[in-house]
Amino acid sequence: MKLGAQLALHDAELAAEEARRAVEKLGAATLVASPHPINGRHLHDDFFEPLWNEIERLGVPLGLHPTGVSSLRDDISKRFVGHPASGPLAHAVRNPIESMLAYASLAMGGVFDRHPKLTVAFLESTCGWLPWWLERLDEQWEKFGPGCDVNLSAKPSDYFFRQCYIATDPDEAGLKTFIDQIGDDRIVVSTDYPHDDSLFPHATESFLNIEGVTRDSKRKILWDNCAALYNIPNLS
Repeated sequence: MKLGAQLALHDAELAAEEARRAVEKLGAATLVASPHPINGRHLHDDFFEPLWNEIERLGVPLGLHPTGVSSLRDDISKRFVGHPASGPLAHAVRNPIESMLAYASLAMGGVFDRHPKLTVAFLESTCGWLPWWLERLDEQWEKFGPGCDVNLSAKPSDYFFRQCYIATDPDEAGLKTFIDQIGDDRIVVSTDYPHDDSLFPHATESFLNIEGVTRDSKRKILWDNCAALYNIPNLS
């Protein structure tokens, strides 16, 4: 079984070395990192170019998965620490919002444009926010992008359909609406096993029972898209 290798992004050169070691020596099928800013550096900062160059060369996907509220000083949910309902508030906002910001950084900041073979999966952040967010980024880029210090060859939303995947939760009731808006080619599924909020051992059952989603779409999300993301040969 091939697994993913976790990368720390505090030093981009060392992260690139670890990515190379994990893939070429240990056989990792994917790399995983946090979408948060590190030491004030966003994902589209030039600081990270050595890492994007190496991941693109290695030809494996990068999964972005937010980490806990106390782990990184720039975690957006830390603003709720010490206030009422901090636990549920932090858990509700962290994963989707950090993923939204990460996509905006990679798309508007030109990373996807400079690295067209870089594939990124946004994991455990739900997917219902994405259609609106892509529309919002396109609208804002049309208004304020021209003349800024980054040049893009496409709209911010175009990079998602070219280079990205997003994970749905197995009980995400809005999945049908998502598929109606932007299709089912770029969705995978996340179970969050073995965390205490996981639906394990009923995650797959819950996903298969989502109403309004066709059998073909469920097959693609459970297998076809995952196989494409992780470069798994077609076994059918």
